[in-house]
Amino acid sequence: MKALFRYRLLDDLKSLAALIAALLLAPILLSLMLATNSTNSSMTINGTGAFSTIWALVIGIAVLRGDLRLGNQFGLSRRSAFWGSVLSCTAAFAAASAILSLLTAILQVIYQSDNSRVKVMDIYQFVYGNSAAGVMPAWDYVRMACMLFALCLCFGFFGMLCTMAFWRLNKLGKWVLGVGMGLFLGVGLPNLANRLSPWLQRPARILATNVWALIAFLLIWAAVFLLGAWLLARRAAIKSAAK
Repeated sequence: MKALFRYRLLDDLKSLAALIAALLLAPILLSLMLATNSTNSSMTINGTGAFSTIWALVIGIAVLRGDLRLGNQFGLSRRSAFWGSVLSCTAAFAAASAILSLLTAILQVIYQSDNSRVKVMDIYQFVYGNSAAGVMPAWDYVRMACMLFALCLCFGFFGMLCTMAFWRLNKLGKWVLGVGMGLFLGVGLPNLANRLSPWLQRPARILATNVWALIAFLLIWAAVFLLGAWLLARRAAIKSAAK
C-alpha cells in the first residue's frame, strides 16, 4: 500500500505542478498584453478555486480504476488499493489547497500596487472577503485553503463515484447514466432548485455568509460520494484498461 500511495501521490503532484505553472503563466501573459495596450484597461484573474476543483474532479475520474488495477498487480487487497488511492489523492488535495492559497497571496502582494493593471482574486474573496481589498489578512488565506480543500475533496470523490458507476455498467447502462446525468444537471437540477427556492433561500444565505458552514456542507457530500464509490468498488470486477 505504501508503494501505491507514493506512486499515486507523486503522479498527482506532477499534475499539480502543471496547474501551478499555468496559473503563474496567466498573470505574466496578461501583464505583457496590457503593457503593449495603449488603453487603460485592466483585468482580474479569479480562477484559482475553479481550476483547483476541475483538477480534483479530473483526478478523481482518472486515477481510481488504474489504482485498483495496479493494486491487483501488487498483490494488494481491493480495500488496500482503494484506500491507498483515496489517501494519496486526499494528501494531494491538501497540498494543492495550501499551495494555491499561498500562490494567491504572493500574486496579490506582487500586483497590489494601485498602478497595476492586473488584479488577482479568488472566489473566496468575492463571497466571504472584501472584493476590493486586494491583499487579505493572513487568517483569510487559512480559511481560503480550508474551503479549497473541502471543494477538492467533494469534487474529487464525486469523480471517483462517477468513474466507478461507469465501470460497473454495460455499454447501454453507460449511455443511460451519461445522458441521465446530463439532463439532471442541465435541466432537472435547475428546475428543482427553482421550485424549492422558497425553502432554499435561508440555507443558501447561511452557506454564502459562513464559510465554515460551506466547508461542513462540502465535507458531508464528500463523505457521501466516497461511501458510494467504495460500495461500488468493493465488488467491482477488476477489468483491463481497454474496458
